[in-house]
Amino acid sequence: MPDPVREASTTLVCPICESRRKDDYVVIGYGTQPGGVQNFPVLRCRRHSVEFADALPFPQSGGGSKEALDRCYGAPEEPNPRYVDFMNRVEAVVGRKPGRLLHDIGCGNGQLLFEARRRGWRVQGNDIVQGVREGLEKAGIPCMIGSLSELNLQPESCEVATSFCVLPQHLTNPTPDMLAVARMLKPGGWFVLQLPDNGLFRRIGRLCSRLFWPGFPSRFAKLVMANLYGPGGHQFAYTRDNLKQYLRRCGFAEVIFKAYYPSSRYTLARFHSGPVWLRAGAMIAVNVTRWASRILRLPNHVIAYAKKQ
Repeated sequence: MPDPVREASTTLVCPICESRRKDDYVVIGYGTQPGGVQNFPVLRCRRHSVEFADALPFPQSGGGSKEALDRCYGAPEEPNPRYVDFMNRVEAVVGRKPGRLLHDIGCGNGQLLFEARRRGWRVQGNDIVQGVREGLEKAGIPCMIGSLSELNLQPESCEVATSFCVLPQHLTNPTPDMLAVARMLKPGGWFVLQLPDNGLFRRIGRLCSRLFWPGFPSRFAKLVMANLYGPGGHQFAYTRDNLKQYLRRCGFAEVIFKAYYPSSRYTLARFHSGPVWLRAGAMIAVNVTRWASRILRLPNHVIAYAKKQ
């Protein structure tokens, strides 16, 4: 017989209220990943409006590879306009003072760490991709392998922590790592996050879902949703209001938001292995939406600056 308790439970939870009751969520659509999780529901918390793909990602060995990171982001030692711009934005709020320690969460092959070190910061990072450690440590940059919550870093040892499109949207349970950031930072330290905003991309995705689901199931609508909410990818989506609630719950007192318009190159990278028609269609759709978001002032990404109490 079906288990009524299990049937009434979600796979993941809103990180603010942590409810597993399905009645506490509304289904806003379904996504389907080519070669990945099929037909997963996308939920919105009725109380806090946090949205997420309610499915666990397929198991992966090592969380990716250094080679894949190199192909997507380029050589880490060379200045990259993406990270030059991001560090300019970091220092515009937190200031530049040579010698302070900056820890990058999900550091990959280290573009952000190399850029920060060129500016005089002491740097370190962590990632789940085993292969990135050797190259970073040969370059004199400490790199720890594992999730931040598993590393037991020294409390109040760091002035600034950064997360470029990692926390809190990519983890199935981000709270342990969010609390670990707060423990690691000194009082008055800053946590700077870059992540998707509730901008034009997501509004279009939800519109597609409403148009084609449930009365007119559409593979196109499910592919759109899977590129916005995906197990193992952008698992969660936040508004500025609920992200502020979440950051305050994790120990941050002051939160500042600034709109961010990244290059479309990295958004389009996920389509590189697809057929020509898909790559061409994605290029047109992403660039048109990107410029429309500027005109309509509905940015698709945001930078949050959270100051520890």
